[in-house]
Amino acid sequence: MLKRLFASRKQPYLVNGDSWEKIRIDLSGNILTMELPPHHNSYGFGGNTTGGEKKPPERVNIYSPDNYLTNKDEEEAGMGWRSEGYAFQGLINRRWEFMGPIWRGRPLGSTRLVLMLCHNYTLPESMSFFTPSDLEKIVLRSAYFQAVRRIDLHQPKVPVNWRVIHNPLAPWVLYETHNSMKGDPETTQEFAHIKSTLIIPLAREYNLRLYFTYSGYTPVSLSLKHMHKIREQVIDSIQLDYTQEHLQQIQHLRTIMPDSSISETLEPMPWVFPEWREGDSGAGEPEFVITQPGTPAPTL
Repeated sequence: MLKRLFASRKQPYLVNGDSWEKIRIDLSGNILTMELPPHHNSYGFGGNTTGGEKKPPERVNIYSPDNYLTNKDEEEAGMGWRSEGYAFQGLINRRWEFMGPIWRGRPLGSTRLVLMLCHNYTLPESMSFFTPSDLEKIVLRSAYFQAVRRIDLHQPKVPVNWRVIHNPLAPWVLYETHNSMKGDPETTQEFAHIKSTLIIPLAREYNLRLYFTYSGYTPVSLSLKHMHKIREQVIDSIQLDYTQEHLQQIQHLRTIMPDSSISETLEPMPWVFPEWREGDSGAGEPEFVITQPGTPAPTL
């Protein structure tokens, strides 16, 4: 209670931050474990602060198509230009709130974590998430499509703070998507609204994606400091134990491509995103209509 009593913008109080939970999910024999703070949403219906959370599954058959969703409906509706070409299913969806002074009832800001299992069914047979050079191409292409899906809100800058996390078996990639805008970087609240993406190889054409979406506050540097801290604690807690089959795949790829590597640092791409207008549904147009093409999507 003392932490809540003396909470401030400089030292916010993370609701339930002292009671992290251990999560374990069996992904067709690959065992994922991680630790997370409990979900908390002050704006839950009827005051239910746990509402909106999806309980993590104990076991998932990653090869079964039953629970995957796709964006094929967008392709059919004439908006294939913003479709990456993968199937996905949500495994975890949590919100964590940062509280300020005791007299302020509502949160200063929040971080939302979404963990998704993804099947990149369009990945060429010659490529694998387990190959470092392939992973870089896949992640950059994914970053492009994540950004292009947000052009109705802002002009994204991506990837920012690209980081390769070297695990003994396969590298992971963490990067951020920022808003391109003008304003004081400390007092413009939108600068505290960023999205971090962590991509973890799971199988040749399967991966885990963790999205950390910040709804931050000012001063921006203080907000990012505390939200980054929780992000890093979550990432440090993640462990993925592969099946024997996948361990053999990793070793085989290392044998045939011993020099495959991934860039340790990358600057934001100089992508020019399309110009658009809202579509006229009465005329049979899609939701967004491109008026000026931008940089083509990266190819694999």
